[in-house]
Amino acid sequence: EVKGFGTKMIMQKYQGWQMEVERVFACGGIPKKNHLLMEIYANVLNKKITVIDSEYAPAIGAAILGAICGGAHPNFSSAIQAMKEPVLYQVEPDHAQVLIYKKLFNAYKELHDLLGYKKARIMRNVSALM
Repeated sequence: EVKGFGTKMIMQKYQGWQMEVERVFACGGIPKKNHLLMEIYANVLNKKITVIDSEYAPAIGAAILGAICGGAHPNFSSAIQAMKEPVLYQVEPDHAQVLIYKKLFNAYKELHDLLGYKKARIMRNVSALM
């Protein structure tokens, strides 16, 4: 849940810069094997999560860029269509859970700001003990 909250904080930063996150994709071993985690992300983010059946997403992304730069494809849409991996499953947010996670996120954000911004000295002192 905390990872989902952290992701939501990042998405809110993007929104502050007028960059809306329209879709969320996940790939790799954890999303493929942990459906519950993807449900949590969908509910925390209030977004549909599309899990892609790909073991090598970073390599495919690099190949897409290479294909465009090398002239094999004229644009992103063409390269993505040619190289995209299949969808493994999708998870829709559950409205009742979304409402609960909104309340939990507000508490998380308060703690995040308190420990991260307002009282950074406290965390530095705690870290120094380790």
